[in-house]
Amino acid sequence: MLGDAERALAYRRRSGKVEDWRTRETAAEVALERNQPRRAVHLLSGLKQSAVRPLMLLAELKAGIHSPHKVVVLAERLAQAAEKRKDRQTAGRFQRVRAAAAARDKNREVQLSALADALLLDPLDAGPFQVTPALWWHSLVRIGLQLGNQRRLLLGDVQSWLQAAAAENKAQHPMRALALLAAAGMRGPDTVGRGACLAAFAQQLMARAQGIPLALTVFSDPDLFPQPSHLPGALRYQLLEPAVSTGRIGFASALVAGLDQPPAGGDPGDWQLQRARLLLLGGDTKSGIKVLLALAHGQPAVSAQKLLPVVVDLETLGDNRAALGVLEDMLAARPAPPPPQARQILYWIGKAYSGLGSPLNAARSYLEAATFNSPYAMDPWAQTARYSAASALTTAGLYKDALHIYRGLLNATSDPIQQAQIKQKLAALRTLASRANEKNNRLTH
Repeated sequence: MLGDAERALAYRRRSGKVEDWRTRETAAEVALERNQPRRAVHLLSGLKQSAVRPLMLLAELKAGIHSPHKVVVLAERLAQAAEKRKDRQTAGRFQRVRAAAAARDKNREVQLSALADALLLDPLDAGPFQVTPALWWHSLVRIGLQLGNQRRLLLGDVQSWLQAAAAENKAQHPMRALALLAAAGMRGPDTVGRGACLAAFAQQLMARAQGIPLALTVFSDPDLFPQPSHLPGALRYQLLEPAVSTGRIGFASALVAGLDQPPAGGDPGDWQLQRARLLLLGGDTKSGIKVLLALAHGQPAVSAQKLLPVVVDLETLGDNRAALGVLEDMLAARPAPPPPQARQILYWIGKAYSGLGSPLNAARSYLEAATFNSPYAMDPWAQTARYSAASALTTAGLYKDALHIYRGLLNATSDPIQQAQIKQKLAALRTLASRANEKNNRLTH
């Protein structure tokens, strides 16, 4: 049965209409899927569009018009030219053709390298040029197993695979080395051995040009590794910093899930802070809050100054109730937090109460923060807390109390802009207070 593309092409020919090159391209793709490469070559013949050149070269390879070695060389040159034009899709397609030719030429090193390049250049391409992380990874494992069999390596002998990979590296065959490590890392019989091989794989891959994005693409692929938290610990530590620095926060969050111990030489408190923040930002709020509560109780010890910004992240994410619990635990901790941090904790407690729709409790906490050192304090932090308290009291309908605070703020500043802003607040509050009094009077008569 003819595909839609070939039907459209046949109709255009019968009706005398000009053939659309895209229709011919699609028909050629169908022909290749049906293992009719010469039919594909015929369909593409005469087309001058550069976009069809990779498909033509693939068809010529499969039809035996060019030798695999010739296609490897030609595809590499054309891919480089496309990259110089910043045409990543065409470059990726030529790399995919190069990989297919290398496979026919039994050149494993070039095959793996070309697949990796294609994956990085255009990971979303489809049809005959599609390259997925799984395709590259399974090719690595398959070729690695073949290399291991040639060397008579036993999967249970981890050191022999590591040594073989080192020898391939020394011989300037980095892809063959990666293949050996991938095979042992996936097929080894014990967890420790597999972990050592995967960690060595990641270390070697990320040391290469473009190796970091390739490693992240592979290990974050849900079809290959659906649960990053089940990856070996050493590998997760290696992947974490690149994941964070490239903005893959969801993947980073999954990497630190359950990874309680810091990397070698790391500070336990700083590590748990990083875990908490990543868990929160990655959407695992429950686990992030659990870590924050433990830190608030000194497990492990961490300063309030370091802990507070992460709790503020929790408030920013909208979980004010959980943030309030952590903040109150921090305030009640013994030894007590230093005065500067205690004032900040009180202020953010006020913020949490505001977010929970409890303006009276919010105002109380703000005023505690403002007067922590002295009931008459008017330093910048105290003024900020008093502004917030006045706003909360206004929300609660306690206009006279809010007026009292704004008057104090007006007396404390000499800045004309701030004075004008406060006077506007006072005028608005007086109006609100007057209306409230009129309403009360009507209700009492």
